[in-house]
Amino acid sequence: MLRPYPKSRADVRTVLLPDFLASALCQLRTEAGDPDPRALVFRERVGRPLRRSNLRRD
Repeated sequence: MLRPYPKSRADVRTVLLPDFLASALCQLRTEAGDPDPRALVFRERVGRPLRRSNLRRD
């Protein structure tokens, strides 16, 4: 289940990304045609979150 918030304040994290990685992730989002910054980067073809059971199969 995806939630727009963490379970607690302790779960809030800041993740620093190198510039090359941030650029690559922005490019993936642009190529997917989804300008929403909250959209999943790694998702199924229809936009749903990847399921753990399908990672190896797909």
